[in-house]
Amino acid sequence: MFKITPEILGARLKMIREDVVRLTMTEIAGKINSTINASGISRLERGHNVGSVQLSELLSFYSEYVYIDSLFKEDFCLIETTGKETAVKSPINSVAVKAIDTAKENFTAALGRITQELFDNLDKSASLIK
Repeated sequence: MFKITPEILGARLKMIREDVVRLTMTEIAGKINSTINASGISRLERGHNVGSVQLSELLSFYSEYVYIDSLFKEDFCLIETTGKETAVKSPINSVAVKAIDTAKENFTAALGRITQELFDNLDKSASLIK
């Protein structure tokens, strides 16, 4: 079983802040408008303990951007999409990506079969006209 350490959690929180939320610690503390300040966020990101209220407030804020449960999984990572959008890789996203890839493969295969059938029918039609 994977056990998350304060250092791992801190590194993941920092990754979310920098790569997804894209705000400074001070800006996040201002948006949360609570007991956590930039110093508390810094402590968390460096793997130091803070109060449970502060941690829950920060996690609540980040839940607008990521699936919080993914923070505690061994295979946590973030991925970026093209353009301005940013997506978080979670089990749900992984399933969706696989389903899309499978759908693309099925579509390509079906299109190939339909194209071949169309050409065969055109050839048959042309031979009947001759």
